[in-house]
Amino acid sequence: MPKTEVFDSDPAIAAKATELKKELQRLVRAIVDDEDFSTQTIDKAKDSLDS
Repeated sequence: MPKTEVFDSDPAIAAKATELKKELQRLVRAIVDDEDFSTQTIDKAKDSLDS
């Protein structure tokens, strides 16, 4: 778990982290819920984690 004081110091970083978290949650749900998910979805999830 990241330290919250890092995000508290810069609102732009906090906003970007929140955006990435929501995108990753959406992608993981797509992978889990859809039997026909594409490798593109996995790649996008991986890219979100790398960010």
